[in-house]
Amino acid sequence: VVDNYDINTNYVALQVLFNDIAAPVITSAATANGVENGTGVYYQITATDMDSVVQSYSIGGTDAGLFNINVATGAVSFKAAPNYDMPTDRDGNNVYNITVTASDGIHTSAAQAVAITVVAIPVITSAANASFAENGTGTAYTATVTHTTAGATLRFSLVANDAAKFDIDASTGVVTFKMPPDYEAPTNSWAENNVYDFQLRVYDGYCEVSLNVQITVTNVNEFAPAISSGAMASFAENGTGTVYTATGTEADAGTTLNYVLGGTDAGRFNINASTGAVTFKVAPNFEAPTDAGANNVYDITVTANDGVNTSAPQAVAITVTNIQDAGDAVIDLGSYGKLIAPVQVDGGQWFYYWDRSGDGSNADVGTLNGGVDYTKHDVLDEIFNQDINGVVGGGGNTTDTYRYATINGLHLALPTAGGVTNSPYGPAGIGQFQFGTAVGSSPAVNGSNTVNEAYNDYLAIWDAYNGTGVGRVGYVDIPGWVPQNYLSSTPSDAGHALVAPQWGLVSNNLDTTVGYCVALQVLPV
Repeated sequence: VVDNYDINTNYVALQVLFNDIAAPVITSAATANGVENGTGVYYQITATDMDSVVQSYSIGGTDAGLFNINVATGAVSFKAAPNYDMPTDRDGNNVYNITVTASDGIHTSAAQAVAITVVAIPVITSAANASFAENGTGTAYTATVTHTTAGATLRFSLVANDAAKFDIDASTGVVTFKMPPDYEAPTNSWAENNVYDFQLRVYDGYCEVSLNVQITVTNVNEFAPAISSGAMASFAENGTGTVYTATGTEADAGTTLNYVLGGTDAGRFNINASTGAVTFKVAPNFEAPTDAGANNVYDITVTANDGVNTSAPQAVAITVTNIQDAGDAVIDLGSYGKLIAPVQVDGGQWFYYWDRSGDGSNADVGTLNGGVDYTKHDVLDEIFNQDINGVVGGGGNTTDTYRYATINGLHLALPTAGGVTNSPYGPAGIGQFQFGTAVGSSPAVNGSNTVNEAYNDYLAIWDAYNGTGVGRVGYVDIPGWVPQNYLSSTPSDAGHALVAPQWGLVSNNLDTTVGYCVALQVLPV
């Protein structure tokens, strides 16, 4: 306001008064649904006011006492979480009736009737595991649900992992494989073969629940087994081990085969039904065969059974072979050469010249072991390292205890020096002729039948050809043997003792020295 006579400007504050004439209007819905057991907001009141601001909300009505309301925000929640099976509304039907109003501080809205329906949480009652036989096309699994809201429509679905391998009827919950499963060729996505995983989901229009399900595909016995082991076998006479092992194949995974004997000579054998191992009931004798043909060829059949199907019989001919034994003129040691020129001593033991070159003589003209018969003692230490029972010992050197080996099925021994009771070899034996005889008393007496145990192995060989009483008679010839020193198992100061069986002379030997022959004893089978 300015007058013409006052040149100063003055400011005046004016109050504008609004006339609040309109009440708020409730805009939120008249119904709401909420899942049981909840503790959050079940209904949110909203309102508008054309000429003011809503300042507070309130509730009333039949079931208002069961609710809390945030007067500032209009959020309505249950005082106690509702239970679908134990409704607390006045009508007992899970429909809770309240009224809601809004106020702007002057005017209050008209009351809005609201029905809050509590719905159930569905419960999946079908199992989390099922099995289904391979190649099947029917129902693999059926989803079942209880505790549903009255009138609700269930919808079923599958997700995750192997869900793509299945179809599900969305209305009934019936699950089927899209392609019949093959136990022998599983297509599941996880490491567990033939275990198919998916998540079952159920939605009732209000909430969704889920269950992880595994369907295990089981094997079906579709195929007969087949015998895969051979039609022939050989077995050395006098043996007691496994003669033949029946083996079979089965296209059905996981099946167990049992084996059965048949055939002409089946009565001579036992079979382990689980392993298929066939053994003679009585050790066979090549010289006295008991097969039906009396020709050392035993005829049997073997079949395999998987509990449902049986294989075709496999005819098997088992040939019993003769074995080399002490006393044979020549014994073949395979890649180790031959044993030739046998000598039997007074105690009954058999000793052979070791033809390591394999030419059948002592001439060093064979093709094995460098074409020579002689060797150094270190080679023998690697071969003859067991005791009489097959226990390895000796610390890398032969001894009079650890001097045995099995070569080409024969139990062999490296001979001891013999004739001296002190061991390791001392001055009394080295460089000395060993007087005496293997048959006689002590001192020896001609004609005695007593075996002198002091004279054994190499010295017993010398004595077998010496054949006299006390005293050395000089050189004796051993047919087929090279007249030189032979390596023994008996330790000496320098390594191992050498023996010249043609003279009965014992001497020392460095184990690394090359150029000595070897004799071997063949032990009875």
